[in-house]
This record gives sequence, C-alpha cells and structure tokens, in this order.
Amino acid sequence: MLLIENSTNNVIISAYEISLYDNYAQVGRTKYYGGIGSATHSLIDNVSIPYGQATWWNYNTTFELTAYGLEQMKLQKQDQIRNAFAENENNPVDSSGQTWNGGYESALKLDAAKRVAELTGNTSVTFFDIDNIGHVFNLADAETVVIDVGMVYETLFHQKQALFADIEAATNRAELEAIQW
Repeated sequence: MLLIENSTNNVIISAYEISLYDNYAQVGRTKYYGGIGSATHSLIDNVSIPYGQATWWNYNTTFELTAYGLEQMKLQKQDQIRNAFAENENNPVDSSGQTWNGGYESALKLDAAKRVAELTGNTSVTFFDIDNIGHVFNLADAETVVIDVGMVYETLFHQKQALFADIEAATNRAELEAIQW
C-alpha cells in the first residue's frame, strides 16, 4: 500500500509505504525535495498487529495503523490452525514395531486391505510400511495397526476442531493470540 502526502508548497513530497506481513506492519517513508529527484528513505515504525490499514490522523504528518475487526483476526487464526493441522495430519505413525504413513487416507487404505482379507476368507493381510516393505499380520494384529494410525489422525482432527471452537469463543485479540497449535 502506498500513501502519498504533498506539502502545501509542493517542495516536499512524502510517500509512505506500508507493507503488511503476517504478524506486523512495516512503514517506510521516502521524501523527495524540491523536484530535484533526491530522496531519503527512513523506516518510521514497526507495529505488531495481526492485520493493518492506514488511516490519516493528521493530513500532513501523521497516520496510525489500526487493526481490522475481531472477525478478520479470527479468520487469520483459523487459517493458522488449518495450516498447522495440514502440516501434521500425515505424519508417520509407529505401530506394531513399524513406521506407517499417517493420515486419514492411510488409515482408510489399511482398513480396506484388512476388510478385503476378511471378506475373502483370508486369515492374514500384508501391509506396506513407510519404506514400502511388506509385513504380514494376522487380522487381529492388522486391526491394531489400523486403529493406531486412525487414532493419531482422529486426535489431531479433534484438536483442530477444539481450537476452532476456542477461536469462535474468543472475545478479544489477547484471547486469540493465546490459541496455539
């Protein structure tokens, strides 16, 4: 965002550049003197706000950064939680002495392989670990792997949902900032 300020005699022109980042806004100012083309740039302020916008407080010299509303801050916090969940939901899971691909889809695929073995009258099933090495399990032990992988995903999912409820219940910025993955 670039804000331009003209002095009344057009000798000094100041440009305020406001860069909005994830957790702060940075404000820079460049002055052009007398149309000569020389310029100076200075960092005016680093303000720690979740979102920012500029509003003129005094036309010639001063402005302040104000936070967007609480609803906008809640949306940002939901995105942070959603991203943290996405980064963690497919983490590897240790079960029955092996490491398995984690996540919802992995749990479904393991469960599907176990069910097909049951439906076809087999007493064992082969699961492939994170390194694509096959391991033969009887159906009871296979069920343990399915449950372990599924429960890790379910735990993360419930954590995300609980944090979303906390976000919705938050009534101010401090409460939102306290909500962490």
